[in-house]
Amino acid sequence: MKTILIHQDDIHNKFWIAEYNKSTKIVTTKWGRIGTKGQSKTKPFPTDYQAESWISSATYKKQEKGYVNQYDYKPITDHTLQKLATIAAIIGTQNKCQDPQWVEIDLNNKSYKKIDENRLQHPECYPGLRLRIETKKSYKDEIGDDHTFFNLIFCSDGCFRSNYSGSFITTANTIKKIEKDDPIYPLVLKLEKAVGLILS
Repeated sequence: MKTILIHQDDIHNKFWIAEYNKSTKIVTTKWGRIGTKGQSKTKPFPTDYQAESWISSATYKKQEKGYVNQYDYKPITDHTLQKLATIAAIIGTQNKCQDPQWVEIDLNNKSYKKIDENRLQHPECYPGLRLRIETKKSYKDEIGDDHTFFNLIFCSDGCFRSNYSGSFITTANTIKKIEKDDPIYPLVLKLEKAVGLILS
């Protein structure tokens, strides 16, 4: 029995794992920042029932604090967690790459909007993968304001940026193509590798 949870938001980027070994009747829990080894602790139990009950209770408490057992609408597995750890290693564990969403890009109006899977398959749809990025280092925009939150949209035409206001807005968002002289361009190059992992 193994449970893997993650907690990703504007503040957190953490994992929590509980695994029960029936032969030894020991529960091992691991926790920490995604992309790091984290910490671990073991706890013995006299019966399978007590061990599984403890995991269920601990899982419920974690979920009350914002932990979830799905990523991109799929159950979290060891492979998922390894993928997230690799992404964290690529962009730096102090930076966060979260909440991938398919969007439709309107190059004429320099905007994008969230779409569902049906629209994604439409021949007239120009899709992009939007990532919510939080960086420890601040980056200046074209008018000199500092930002640590961004929506980055990756597509076949390059990468676009819109400054992140705290929530994903489903109506159109203004975007700007990222060029080589953009201060965030080096991070974008790293994130292109992360996008490949997200789509794999």
